[in-house]
Amino acid sequence: MIRVRWNNRKCEVGFSVGCNADPEKWDNENQRARYNTTHKVGGKVYVARDINNRISQFLECIEESFTEYGVHSQIPTTKELKELVNEKLGRIEKEIVVDGPIEREKSFREIFNDFLEVCSIERSWSESVHHKYVQAWNHLNSCDPDISLATLNKNKMTEIRQILRDLGMEILSMKEAGVDIDIVEDGTTFEENAQIKAKAIAKYLPDDIILADDSGLEIDYLNKEPGIYSARYAGVDTSYDIKNQMLLDRLEGVPDEKRTARFVCAIAAAFPDGTVETVRGTIEGMIGYEIAGEHGFGYDPIFYVPEYGCTTAEMDPVQKNELSHRGRALRAMRAIMEVKEREE
Repeated sequence: MIRVRWNNRKCEVGFSVGCNADPEKWDNENQRARYNTTHKVGGKVYVARDINNRISQFLECIEESFTEYGVHSQIPTTKELKELVNEKLGRIEKEIVVDGPIEREKSFREIFNDFLEVCSIERSWSESVHHKYVQAWNHLNSCDPDISLATLNKNKMTEIRQILRDLGMEILSMKEAGVDIDIVEDGTTFEENAQIKAKAIAKYLPDDIILADDSGLEIDYLNKEPGIYSARYAGVDTSYDIKNQMLLDRLEGVPDEKRTARFVCAIAAAFPDGTVETVRGTIEGMIGYEIAGEHGFGYDPIFYVPEYGCTTAEMDPVQKNELSHRGRALRAMRAIMEVKEREE
C-alpha cells in the first residue's frame, strides 16, 4: 500500500494514494514504481505509469497547498493541509460561503476516506489490516455508477447493426428486448459458449431469431491465452489498458515470428423452428510492441495486422468491419439467415 507522507518533526500527515505496488518492482531511491512494470497486489493490477502519476498528483497538491499559505507567510496546520490537499484531489468539495450557515452532508467517499485516515493512526493498524480496508475501497471506487448492460454491449451492438442493417429486421440488445438474466458460460470453446447464450435467451423470446457471440484473443506464444477467458483475463473489473499492457509485458523480448495471434468470434443463432446454427470468423495478425490506436475496443490497440501496417484500433470502423473476426462471422451468419428466410 502506497502512502504519501509529510512531516515537520513534530507531526505527520499521511495520504493513501489508492493503489499498491509490488516491493520487488519498487525503486527505493526515486520512491517510484520502476519504469514499465506491472504490479499485481491483493487481487488488483496496477501499471507503473498510473502509480507514478498518482504519487506525483499528491505531491503537486501538497506543494501547491504550501505555496498558497506561503503567500501569506503562513504554514498550514496538519488539519488545514489535509483538508486543502483532499479538496484539490476532489475528495471533498470546496465549501462556498453564503449568507447563513450551511451544513453539507458528506458523501460515502468522504466518510470512508476519513475513516481510513483517522483509524489507521488512532488504532495503529498493521499494514495487513490497512491493506484489507484499502482493497475494499478500491473495489468500491472501481465501480462506474453509470454502467449498464447497454454500456457493456454498446460497441458490439454498433458493429452488429452496421453489418446487418439492411436485412429489414429490428435488431435489439438483451436489455432493449427486456431480457435480464445471468448466463453461466461454462463451455470449453467459443462455439459452446455462444450456443449456451443463444439457447438461454431463446427460452424467453421463442418467436425471435436470437444471435449470441463469444469472442476473444488467442496468442500462440501463450498457448492461445487469453482465449475464451479474454473478457475475464486479469479480472472482469480490470481495464483493458491494464490487460493490454500485461500482455505486452509477458511478450517482452519475443520476436515477431513468435508473436502470432488471432481474434476469434463464434456466433450462434437460435431460430424459432428450434434449430441452432453456429459460425466462426477469425482475423490473423500478431501482437504489436505498444498500445496504438483510438478506434475499436478491448484488445484492438495491441492487435497488429501486418498487411495493413496498423492495429485494428487504428483502422476506421468501416475497414475494421470488413476485416474483423466479428464482421466475418456476422456475414457468414447473415448468409444463413437469408437462406432461412427464403425457405419460409
